[in-house]
Amino acid sequence: HVILGYNYRMTEIQAAIGRVQLKKFNKISDKRKKIALKYAKILVNIPGISLPYESNNTDRSWFVYYIITKDNILRELIVNGLAKKNIQSHRYFPSMHLFPHYRCLGYKRGDFPVSEKISDTLVALPFYTEISDADMMKVANVVREISIKYSKKNER
Repeated sequence: HVILGYNYRMTEIQAAIGRVQLKKFNKISDKRKKIALKYAKILVNIPGISLPYESNNTDRSWFVYYIITKDNILRELIVNGLAKKNIQSHRYFPSMHLFPHYRCLGYKRGDFPVSEKISDTLVALPFYTEISDADMMKVANVVREISIKYSKKNER
């Protein structure tokens, strides 16, 4: 984002679609929770990877499924490795204080090191209600293979 802005307008068609989607909210939410649980099971114990924090005291919306990598190098290897297999992923959520609008307010890299570390190591994996178990396994296998190779290389 280059400038700070707000857009609260919604068209009539967006409102109509939203009303229909709200009727399906619980079904969609439950499906996304199940997909997140499957990802958590197949991605657990991969070296250099942390999974989203879970708590019995919260209920997450699961609009995205992300992993946190050990460092930026591993993140880039995973994003590029997935892309080579035609699997889309994203470097997920940059630190907001580094957006041009906030930099002009005097913020710079180093001002919020925890935010920057997380921003530099997050990867959003494919996550949608119709993702198949086979596609999740394909994602997990690429992540696992790259992470294991990277970890072994860096043990030396």
